[in-house]
Amino acid sequence: MKGLGLTHLEQTAQDVSAKASEPLFVSEEDGRPTVRQVKEANRIHAILDECIEAFSKKDRTFSVGGDPIMILDVEVSRDLRDARAYWTLPFSLVQLPDHVRAEIKKRMQAILEKRGGKLQALVHHRLRFKYNAKLRFVPAEDDILATAMKDMIQ
Repeated sequence: MKGLGLTHLEQTAQDVSAKASEPLFVSEEDGRPTVRQVKEANRIHAILDECIEAFSKKDRTFSVGGDPIMILDVEVSRDLRDARAYWTLPFSLVQLPDHVRAEIKKRMQAILEKRGGKLQALVHHRLRFKYNAKLRFVPAEDDILATAMKDMIQ
């Protein structure tokens, strides 16, 4: 009876290992974000969106023409200590000439570098971790903008 149970257990173990297409523990060398990184990035993104929206109702610091800037994506480092928030100008400014948009983008980046600590404090207050990620605001490049536009259309 024990021999039959042991044989069945070994067969089940072989079946499970044959069905596993990916290893359970992914090495850090593959470059993909961990589940924890993705969850933390999504939380920061959602909180940043809410904070910018709420802050823009009181103060126009992070707004252009009455519309707040948009956070398109957030990336978090493996140790969860640093985060990059990719932002873009409101889509209501699309019709402006390129040189005007570039100047507005440059001014907004200076504002974010100087006064972005307010947003970071609001995010940290809502996350309530011992060590919160330090936010760095980065203007979104064309590939991030294209992905965001595609996601919004679908």
